[in-house]
Amino acid sequence: MKPLLTTKDVAEMLDVDPKTVQNWRYLQVGPPYVKHRGRVYYRASDMTVYLAALPLAA
Repeated sequence: MKPLLTTKDVAEMLDVDPKTVQNWRYLQVGPPYVKHRGRVYYRASDMTVYLAALPLAA
């Protein structure tokens, strides 16, 4: 896995539309992100923690 993921990468991982991930950022929910030179990235290590913390569907 790449050390930094794009919004599109995260959307594919979570099986949601990239607009949903953008909306989560606006609402300050969802996985943590960083900005670098005006672009948004997600650390792969943060995504691992985020995915592990999600509740499992019954």
